[in-house]
Amino acid sequence: MDNENNESEIFRSSSSDDDEPTLDLDLNALQQLASSRLNRHCVHTRRLTKGLYNEIYLLQFEAGPDCIARLSCDLTHPAAKFASEVATMKYIAQNTSIKVPEVYDWDGTVHNPIKIPYILMERHGPVVNIAQTLLNCQLFFFTQNSVYVDTLLELWMKCQFEEIGCLYMDSMTSTFRIGPIVDPVFYVEGRNAIPSSTGPFRSMQELFDALIQKEKNFFGIRGVQELMKKQRMDQITAASQVANLIEQMITLQAKLFKPFDKSIDQKPFFLVHGTLWNLCQYPIWIQEVEVPFRNFTDLEVQECYEKQKLREFFHGEMVAKLGSRSGQILEIKNEIRESKN
Repeated sequence: MDNENNESEIFRSSSSDDDEPTLDLDLNALQQLASSRLNRHCVHTRRLTKGLYNEIYLLQFEAGPDCIARLSCDLTHPAAKFASEVATMKYIAQNTSIKVPEVYDWDGTVHNPIKIPYILMERHGPVVNIAQTLLNCQLFFFTQNSVYVDTLLELWMKCQFEEIGCLYMDSMTSTFRIGPIVDPVFYVEGRNAIPSSTGPFRSMQELFDALIQKEKNFFGIRGVQELMKKQRMDQITAASQVANLIEQMITLQAKLFKPFDKSIDQKPFFLVHGTLWNLCQYPIWIQEVEVPFRNFTDLEVQECYEKQKLREFFHGEMVAKLGSRSGQILEIKNEIRESKN
């Protein structure tokens, strides 16, 4: 009972205030689906929380362990997104020591009894928001638990690839492969109807070129309509803006084929969650606070000194754990912040 109360508290503290259900879900149908797919009788279903794209439910059974159901709130995501997520979970489980919930069943389409894309997976203790945890690097070096740093290091050391794309699994042979990138930038707002290359790519240069080409095609076909609808522009103004934007994209695309920073394309490529740019951020409580034309007290001067030492330590740990590029990003972000003050 204590574990269940603790789990509920975790979800209350991690969920937003606006945490009402968004799915038109038939709970009986969900129970029947789980019973059928897992071949044991589901007796209770309880909604736990929701994120940006999913709602999470706890399923309990007459016999056997509980199960977590992750239900998609956004039906625009293609089925390949779910196929890649499931493949990635299985790949990590097979190739690292990282604890990954087992996937029992999944369907990335609406052609199932609950008419919602879903993943049924093992309940791995209290469910926490791993995505948010991985991206909040201030938790890495200023807590006693360094599991998240170790997780990233193991992913980067053991999950290496020669191409840029998403992981998929051949269900017949149980082998993994790198396939097309499934990212909203390629399919939101009608972009999926515009043919384009989605990889896999042999270099970042190829990926950037494909992204720019996709946007160029999208705005060439839909840009005027989108600006008139979303920004209430008249047709002449919208057409002018689109023409200027496409010209900028052409210029940007041409620059890709000038001498390219080869360090960006050093192989192998790694399995990552989020980006290194997101990870490289000084924790808020050690950031420098600038107050122009103010005399600091002795205590405040001491606090500033201690924060500087912590930033130096944090910088050193980032470089040691994640490489010299992380230190460069920290410095760039600091310069950007100073330029705004």
